[in-house]
Amino acid sequence: MVSTVECNLGELLHESRMIYFTNEQALHFSADRMPKVREALGLQEPKLLRWGSSCKRLSGIWNGRPKLKDLLPTKTVPELPEREEVVEKQLNVIAREVLLPVALQTKALIVGRSSCSLTNAFAEVSEPIQNSLGESCPFQMVIFEHAQNLHMSTVLKPDCLERKLQRTNDAWNQANFIPSLSDYYGVDPVLWPRYTLVEGAAAYFIFECLNDQNPPLHDPRAAVQFETMFLSSLRSSLPVLALWTGGDKKVLKFEALNYVTNGIPLILLDSRWLEETREEHDEIADMRLDSPVTYRTSDIAREKDCSENSEALYQAFDRLTAHAKALNEIGLYDTHIGSAMACVRAGIRKKEKIKQQRKDRKLWLHEAIVQAMLESHHNSAPTNLQHDVAHAALSAEDEKIIQATDLFIDYVAEQTWLAFMKSLLGWGVLLDVLAPHIIVVLPAWFASFLRQEIRCMLITPLDVLTTADESVTNTSLLELAIGALGACRNWQQLEAEWAKRWVQLQYYAVLNGWDASVDGIKLMKVLMQEDFHDAGVFRVRLNREELEKAGMPYEKAHVAIKEQLSSWLADVNEFNKLNKHPRAVKSDKRLWLAAYEVLKSPDVYSCKLSEHRRLKMIIQTLSRSDRLPDHSSLEGLLLLRCAWTLADAFHEKATRLKFLAKLSFGMLLLLGVLITFVTTSVWAEDLSEAEECFRGRIFAIADSALGPKDQLADHLPTDEVCIRTDGDKNKSEKLKMMNERLLANKLTVTHQRHMQYPDLAGTGPKERPCADRDSYHAPASPEEYIIWRLTPLRAFYVRRIPKVRRTRMLMQIFFMASTSATAVLAAANQTSWTPMVVAISASLASWQEFRGVDMKLERYGAVIAVLRSLLLWWQTLPEADKAKHQNGHKRTEFCLVGLCGRSVIILLHWQVISLC
Repeated sequence: MVSTVECNLGELLHESRMIYFTNEQALHFSADRMPKVREALGLQEPKLLRWGSSCKRLSGIWNGRPKLKDLLPTKTVPELPEREEVVEKQLNVIAREVLLPVALQTKALIVGRSSCSLTNAFAEVSEPIQNSLGESCPFQMVIFEHAQNLHMSTVLKPDCLERKLQRTNDAWNQANFIPSLSDYYGVDPVLWPRYTLVEGAAAYFIFECLNDQNPPLHDPRAAVQFETMFLSSLRSSLPVLALWTGGDKKVLKFEALNYVTNGIPLILLDSRWLEETREEHDEIADMRLDSPVTYRTSDIAREKDCSENSEALYQAFDRLTAHAKALNEIGLYDTHIGSAMACVRAGIRKKEKIKQQRKDRKLWLHEAIVQAMLESHHNSAPTNLQHDVAHAALSAEDEKIIQATDLFIDYVAEQTWLAFMKSLLGWGVLLDVLAPHIIVVLPAWFASFLRQEIRCMLITPLDVLTTADESVTNTSLLELAIGALGACRNWQQLEAEWAKRWVQLQYYAVLNGWDASVDGIKLMKVLMQEDFHDAGVFRVRLNREELEKAGMPYEKAHVAIKEQLSSWLADVNEFNKLNKHPRAVKSDKRLWLAAYEVLKSPDVYSCKLSEHRRLKMIIQTLSRSDRLPDHSSLEGLLLLRCAWTLADAFHEKATRLKFLAKLSFGMLLLLGVLITFVTTSVWAEDLSEAEECFRGRIFAIADSALGPKDQLADHLPTDEVCIRTDGDKNKSEKLKMMNERLLANKLTVTHQRHMQYPDLAGTGPKERPCADRDSYHAPASPEEYIIWRLTPLRAFYVRRIPKVRRTRMLMQIFFMASTSATAVLAAANQTSWTPMVVAISASLASWQEFRGVDMKLERYGAVIAVLRSLLLWWQTLPEADKAKHQNGHKRTEFCLVGLCGRSVIILLHWQVISLC
């Protein structure tokens, strides 16, 4: 399935890999097999994934279908004159100054399509970097594309990259895309897409997208499923972000909604532009006062609410309508849904922040539990609301977003349908009624000309009216051609007018066909071109010779031709009515939901195309995000409180038992020394009995020190405070009832060591935890975890090592001195003092063994080495690697192996839940 091709990238050879999927193959792939797919394509493990499939999509589509704008005037990039070049330059600047540095720093995987202008811009600016670094280039590009979009390139350019890749795959060579392209775009290849693959990519995913019908037709569902799984397999372990500007309704309804639903950060880029020499307020004022046609969306919005909070939203829609007005005056309409969405999003969140801190970051653990309990009662969805109060139950923010969504859908609907179409149709009917009277009064040639010109003025009011949409603008040319052909009085005029109007008829003829006939004789004949021409492969002419040969009168043939053309117009109008009518657009629930989710989601960010610094800050912040959870659940907080309570209780019991053990052992040693002083003569006889008694005491102390769990279980407080109470009581009553239950449980200082329970006596700290202080429950970033956990732990052991080392050194010195003293006493024949020296030195040796000085030195040194290695590893880690979720798990396992394996006490300082 995987093939390799070498292509020229600048002056060097670049090796790319391609994998070709049929629908059956793509459907059988699961997310578990994605790592093997990446390995087969030679894709390194990335640190950041940037998806730009929908960026400036319309520009790439129309550039891939250059002939379409000649047939349909609105099928072009909806930009003001000379503005398209400015937008392309801005995209190149973004690719060079924003995306390329981030890709080099984070080892990013750039994923896109050939129709994505930003992907093409990134490929152009990154070509010198790829040439200079070669295989060591830190970033890689991956292109997803449908095979039928590349069919024309493989036919017209035998030496292109697409054709080279096609030769390496038998399934691609044998696939027949002509039926699919003819069904989707029409039978004339001049309307088929001519995409070219982005050069310089490390891998290409080519999808066949043909179903099992005969002949096979286009079916992209398997490709969409595979792309979603590819993203999902990477999103679980590294940051993923998407960029969107341009685009259309399909991108909003499917791709953008998919990003937002799955929590993928989506950055909206606003490419619209107004004159920079004029102030924004003056532009809005001029548009309101001088514009001969006011936009219904802005009027309705200002009638609904003129509050100060919605002023930014209305200003955003004023900018939208001003841009749409400028486009409509030149016969275009606003199809850049992504740019429009960015403008509206900026109006909703004028002072948008990248990420807010947790709301309970400055709360102690018991306060966070209380807040979570209260929210579980008071933030539930309201039930049994009547229709008159249901709207009041929504928050102000939701109301604002709903209002913005309605206005946005109205804007999209107005740009896809002409508001006064009914009046135009009325004038067209009136013209048909008055036409016979005009012909009677005026000469035939002048009446025909006048009727044609009047129809032209009525149907194509681009120079007179200030609004136009795609459906009316495109169908008006067809209506104009039908009117001109209907005014012809003989075959010569009809053939001349047909040849003149063929450009206006070609698109509809290709889509609807030309098989109409009258009395078994075809009205049109098709002339095939020998070679492919930009004007089209098929040339359709009137079948005048056969019609005249059959003796058919001109009037009958003329009526049949007009009926055929009218059927084309009727089909187009019916299609526009079902898909582009305002009612159809506004009733599209998926479109409304997608717009609402994008406008409301906290993972969506917006900025202008010229705001390079802001875009760079957003991308860098998202690419280095530690992705901490926004909040902890009530169950998680309760479990955390239970863990801290157990740790504090065990710590208190262990400290108390440790002190008792030391005291008991010290008294035992002193007793042994006294016995040695008093009864030195019987030391040898009672030595074995003292040793057995000593061992029995040691084991008794060990059992009492290591088995406090049974005793502790009876003294732990219950979690009755966690029982959810009746939601009808207010907050103060709930807090009072909680405190009463806590008093009944007789909490001690141990249960407030980490603020897991409130201090009802009022002796605890009154201040709230600061943002730079450990609250013992809020999720911590890696840097905060190092400051709050690892650094104090390392400092503790660093302080302990000198003390233990000095104690061990003093013991060794005393042992050497006692050995020397014993030798001196033996030489001086002072044998009565020798047992005393031996008893004292033995007691100190037993005390040193009891304290475990040698084991402590070894354990402390190993723990410090593990912590130092861990901190050094983290400090030398690149920023991109620090953001990976996998490194959090690696750090957790590293600490647990290095610390918990050597000391059980370190477990008390560990809070795994605060890692990620």
